[in-house]
Amino acid sequence: MSSITTDLKDTVHGSVYGSRQQRRFRLYAFMLLCLRHGVRGIVLSWPLYFVALIPLLMPVEPGWWVVLFVFPAALVSVVILVKGVNDDYAVAITGNLLEGKELLKILWWGM
Repeated sequence: MSSITTDLKDTVHGSVYGSRQQRRFRLYAFMLLCLRHGVRGIVLSWPLYFVALIPLLMPVEPGWWVVLFVFPAALVSVVILVKGVNDDYAVAITGNLLEGKELLKILWWGM
């Protein structure tokens, strides 16, 4: 009897998890995670963005080499964004049923 109950729970969970509303909630949660970790990446790598301003203070005309100053800051921000979103998505969203009121918790605590 226990296996029948477990199979029924798995079937109901799978059908609700695949519903249009749950897919929409997962998309919203993904967008909120991108916002959260994008801001975190910029906040944590702001000194590198100041380094990117150095070419503007130099007396020579900026050229293609300006990209060399912007690249480290952008790379650090992207790494923080991708790693944070992947980790939080795997823990908080994958396999869980979401409710609308739970989505804003992602911004503050990460569920």
